[in-house]
Amino acid sequence: MRMALIERSVTSDLWLASPQPGLRVRHVRKAGDDYYLLFNESSAPVSTGVRFGSSGSPARVDTATGAESQNTSPMALELAAYEMALIRIPATGQPN
Repeated sequence: MRMALIERSVTSDLWLASPQPGLRVRHVRKAGDDYYLLFNESSAPVSTGVRFGSSGSPARVDTATGAESQNTSPMALELAAYEMALIRIPATGQPN
């Protein structure tokens, strides 16, 4: 009952092509950019499409180097067991 009330009150801004029960998502807005942290907390790999509610082109960020790989929305999401991905969507009108 309580969860249904929460789900009706909160607007989703990320949609998956197929259910992924082990996937956890954190969305943060910083300096106008949207960042999505996607973590596969299961021992099974994740392979699905993902669409973001933020306008703009998503880029997967290499957290070791800061390099970005441009994608389109919806984008293919492939995560190994216990792998994490950082996605940045720049503020509208800002360069990637």
